[in-house]
Amino acid sequence: MFKKVKIFFLVTLVVSFMFSISVNANTREAYQISTNPGEDMSTMMNIRYHSDIEDTFVEYTLFEDTTYQNSEIAQGVCTPWSMPVQIEGGFLSSGFAERLVCDGNLVGLMPDTQYRYRVGKTNMSEDYSFITAKPRGESGFSFLHITDPQYGTEADSHIFNNLISKALEIDPEIRFGFFTGDIVDRGGREEQWNWFFARSNIRNLPIAAGVGNHEYYDNSGTPKIQSAEYFNAHFNNPSNGHPTLMNSTYYFHYNNTLFIMIDTEFQGYASQVSWFREVMEREAAQFVVVGMHKSFYGGQYASQGLGVRNTWRRVFEDYNVDLVLSGHDHIYARSLPMYQDKPTTNPQLGITYIIGGVGGRKFYSVDPSPTSNTQFYDHYVENTSVANIITIDHEKISIELIDLYGN
Repeated sequence: MFKKVKIFFLVTLVVSFMFSISVNANTREAYQISTNPGEDMSTMMNIRYHSDIEDTFVEYTLFEDTTYQNSEIAQGVCTPWSMPVQIEGGFLSSGFAERLVCDGNLVGLMPDTQYRYRVGKTNMSEDYSFITAKPRGESGFSFLHITDPQYGTEADSHIFNNLISKALEIDPEIRFGFFTGDIVDRGGREEQWNWFFARSNIRNLPIAAGVGNHEYYDNSGTPKIQSAEYFNAHFNNPSNGHPTLMNSTYYFHYNNTLFIMIDTEFQGYASQVSWFREVMEREAAQFVVVGMHKSFYGGQYASQGLGVRNTWRRVFEDYNVDLVLSGHDHIYARSLPMYQDKPTTNPQLGITYIIGGVGGRKFYSVDPSPTSNTQFYDHYVENTSVANIITIDHEKISIELIDLYGN
């Protein structure tokens, strides 16, 4: 009896040892790292990352402290997460093995200051960086609007990354990226998220991301709308959104501007109206910029745009929203200043609506017919990968549209 127990014990040790080697060989301390806005970006910044081990942390310091001699630590707050290949209801996923999804929320930062940070435990990540906003109410900053890179191949991710590189070359003062959905082609395919996070420019900018229909998609051959869970696992947005759509809806302040992100993919998005009104009643700012995936005056999806317009037009006009940034239609189109669905020359009433174009290479055409939404366009561009450099100062919002070559 003793002999059999001994043999069993030895076999167990060998198997355990082999399993330990296998796990450790693939263990990653920090990956899928992104810098996301805090509610007040003059003093807060949110970090999201994935990890295969416990007790990881964010180490951050002033940008000039390259050796982290005076660093501070934000312990990661982690939750186990995975997605099975076959999900109840017939949904499919690819990848997303068990890991920890972790948040390191940085608070008490100094305004208008550049920081660097790294993530891990013993084998730290590469350095990431960001610049905090000026004290609330002050002016003068730029941000970058890109939409619909919709990674279907790794080559698509290079287009998006190269657009960011060219924008930063033209305007080194860009402070963050504002992405209005469809970053990936299939939310339920981890490989595509890997391409997004592998690109170098993600380390240089905070990301204010909105959810598109493709982030909701599973990995089926004919994709099905599931939930925002794939999106939510990759971004740590301010926890101030609609109660049932936390993280895919949120707001934040940067200098003199209030940014609000809406989830137009949730079937009951009209329920967000009361939340939006509460935010606007409470949060004062000189300018208001709204982000959403579906557009007001779309081309390819004009009928969907009508539903969005019927829900949000009066609300935006009630609160004098200045600029609405969207995507989904895979064209660039900038409206005339609009009020009650008509162009206006009254600067106190007009709202500009922009379909941000394509951050990848999947293009649609503009409908040129007299009855189409082109009647509302001040300018449009087809079949071109573009990014919007948007500058806000104390008196105006200025927009510069660029292509991959800086034209």
